[in-house]
Amino acid sequence: MHIIKPILLVLGGILLGVVIAMTSFAVWRLLPAREASPESVTLLSLPSTTPSISLSVLLPPEVSEPTQSDEEQDMETSHEEDYEGEAESEVEPIIEPEEEEPKIDGVQLSEATTEDGEDTKSSEGFPGSFFYADEILPGVALEPRMATTHNFTDRPLPGYAAERVVLTQEMATRLALVQEDLATMGLALKIYDGYRPIQAEEEMQRRILDTEDPINPEYHPRMANHVILERGFIVVGSTHTRGAGVDLTLIILESGEELDMGSIYLLFDDMSHTYSDEISAQAQQNRLTLKWAMERAGLVNFYREWWHYQLAPQDQPYSPDNPFRFVIE
Repeated sequence: MHIIKPILLVLGGILLGVVIAMTSFAVWRLLPAREASPESVTLLSLPSTTPSISLSVLLPPEVSEPTQSDEEQDMETSHEEDYEGEAESEVEPIIEPEEEEPKIDGVQLSEATTEDGEDTKSSEGFPGSFFYADEILPGVALEPRMATTHNFTDRPLPGYAAERVVLTQEMATRLALVQEDLATMGLALKIYDGYRPIQAEEEMQRRILDTEDPINPEYHPRMANHVILERGFIVVGSTHTRGAGVDLTLIILESGEELDMGSIYLLFDDMSHTYSDEISAQAQQNRLTLKWAMERAGLVNFYREWWHYQLAPQDQPYSPDNPFRFVIE
């Protein structure tokens, strides 16, 4: 009995404490929440101005601090003037710059036609900007194969009354740049054909299709005649007829000796492909040297013929619908 009595007293005290705590919590919940008065709240005052941070500090040294564009500055100025009630500033009209004639590395090119669209005449009496190659490009090596029997027809072609090469000034200007590059390597160009009268290409096509008057088999040992036309080796109305195409090779500047290009000129064969793997490593290098020099001057290669280059479409002086028939004489 002496042990049970203290235990009951302890339990009674715990129970009494629980009852008091629960009563206090219930009373607290019934009381209205207290609102904080403005006087009891301390406001943090911010400084009227904050220190500015230069962006140049945050950017790498090589990057300058960004600035507003002229347009943004003009807009900002306009808003300020409107706010202050001042008159708007006058905006000067934009004057478009006059379009300059095309240039290549500072060389001015002449136009092939006058302002009214009429063809001009060169000093030789050719239309537009056609000139004899030896006069407009002094010192260049020439071998006009189409005017001789040294071509796949074994005879001079119609339109070639003289053994001369004709070029447009646009083409000659670029070839002059090529000559300068090649001269640093002890090389130079030899031109086989430039402007080609369209009647010559008509005869080329006729001869390829004529079984009774066949072309020289040396120029197509592995290719059937109809495939020559299908592959685009001969096209009536090509870039040659507009003065935008040229056939040429490389020679040694001092001796005039032709470099090995892997095949003869006008060979209708896959071997004539600029990147043909049927030729020697030296011939491949020679073709790539020619291609490198010509492309530096803005000329484009026809990949099936290592010898053929032409002006890019935007640089051609005459449209594809305007082939010429004037005779070289």
